[in-house]
Amino acid sequence: MIDALFLSPPRRYDGSQYLFNNATLQLASYLIQRGQSARIEPLFGSNWRERIDRAIETYQPRWVAVSCKWWDTVYGAVQVAEHVRRHHPEVRLVTGGQTASSFAHAIIEKTPFDAVITGDAELPLLQLVQGEPSCNAFLRD
Repeated sequence: MIDALFLSPPRRYDGSQYLFNNATLQLASYLIQRGQSARIEPLFGSNWRERIDRAIETYQPRWVAVSCKWWDTVYGAVQVAEHVRRHHPEVRLVTGGQTASSFAHAIIEKTPFDAVITGDAELPLLQLVQGEPSCNAFLRD
């Protein structure tokens, strides 16, 4: 079991035009340096849903963190969240990034995400994974 699985969503329904978000490398490293466990799974190609399922079954994350940095990742981020919620309802979902920060209230109200981190994500993500969120996070519950 790991604390966080980071997913960079596909930009198109068919998994094409993928662009890796390098911020996930830094965030995963930040968590690992502070005693948490993390993995990254890129979601590209037409089998991106199978990649999600395989990664969740393999790593059994408590949290799945889905990048929503750019405006053209909103659709993919929501598709990933809906897939995770439907097939792995025990996993908690968090998103962050510039676009997620701008639409945090709407994301919490209208999507399956449990949390949205606004602004810099390092400390709030660590706190969220540790169960003690106290800054920069909108929470569903």
